[in-house]
Amino acid sequence: MNYFSVCDGIGAAHVALLPLGYRCVGVSEIDKYCNKLVEEKYERIIKNYGDFKTISAWNRLVRMLQTNRKQL
Repeated sequence: MNYFSVCDGIGAAHVALLPLGYRCVGVSEIDKYCNKLVEEKYERIIKNYGDFKTISAWNRLVRMLQTNRKQL
């Protein structure tokens, strides 16, 4: 199952969900310290779409999720 983490913080959701087989399709986090921690822990496997209030970020996410749904 896929999930998207809004206000991701330090990535606590990933600690719980990734070992269970869930796949993170992206996160939304703007805090630079939280982002650095998540980047160090999960390297490049999790894409940060930035501020979820921006329309362009949500449009990219919706397109990406629609593409993934068609592939399932």
